[in-house]
Amino acid sequence: MSLNQRNDAPESLFFARDLEHQETTVYAQEYPALRFREIFPVDNSGGEFITSIAYKMFDRSGIAKVLSDYATDWPVVNLSATETRVPVKSVGDSAKFSEDEIGAAQKNGMQLDSLSTGEMRRGYEERCDKIADRGDPTGLMGWNSNPYIPVVAPTTSSGAGDDTWPNKTPDEILADLRLMYTTIVQNTLGTHRPTALLISAERALFLRQSRLSSTNATLLSFIEAAFPGLQVIEWQRMATGSAAGAQRCSMLERTPEIVQFKEPMPFKLYPLEKIPGTLVYQYIGRGKVGGLVMRRPLAACHMDGI
Repeated sequence: MSLNQRNDAPESLFFARDLEHQETTVYAQEYPALRFREIFPVDNSGGEFITSIAYKMFDRSGIAKVLSDYATDWPVVNLSATETRVPVKSVGDSAKFSEDEIGAAQKNGMQLDSLSTGEMRRGYEERCDKIADRGDPTGLMGWNSNPYIPVVAPTTSSGAGDDTWPNKTPDEILADLRLMYTTIVQNTLGTHRPTALLISAERALFLRQSRLSSTNATLLSFIEAAFPGLQVIEWQRMATGSAAGAQRCSMLERTPEIVQFKEPMPFKLYPLEKIPGTLVYQYIGRGKVGGLVMRRPLAACHMDGI
């Protein structure tokens, strides 16, 4: 071959892949953070073989009275109990790959099994987060689908337009929060006080960026000071939490006696197995959940359209 001979495009000395740098890091698609375990107390009691969860709620009727000497009409205090039963459902997924895929992954230094099982666990957590949000048609209850939690109407905005928080003054937003707080206190006769405010990331950002007039304080910092013990918690499910899919905020007393996410069997990964008669292998994983149990719904309230 002559040194003066030219190579046309089809006869290039280099191919595109020769000039390509392949990164060794494998990136995963990002998804919204799953917060339900941080927000709601999780109860793992019961074990993996139970099919339902029941709890009893005791009530009392009757009250003592002032008695005269030699009184015989002592008032009777009666106890009664109601039992509530919730179903427990299996939540699971699987991962399958062929023998050729396993070999190709090994050749390229990819941990196919750890990637697959990690995504299985993520899929399980996503389903549990959705159940904590709106429950499941199989009978599991969620936070935003519980019909017994009171819904409080927001106050009216003084400006033109809707009553959402971006269209309200800081004082009007504080009036909304005071209304929610006092609703819980009044509904429970002072027995319960809110310890958590659930809002979406958008509304939390709005509170951080809104400043009170003539001060350097943000509305969020003022809320934290004005409502001692009230923790502001972001949960993106609240962005579409209302029945109509609009912004919702919630207040609640966040204790295990009031609300719990029931998970009698945490996610369990079963050993890798080969599907008979094929060159396909699979992992199976599952857990068991009973949804979100709200024992005292009056210790919480929602406000929609914020």
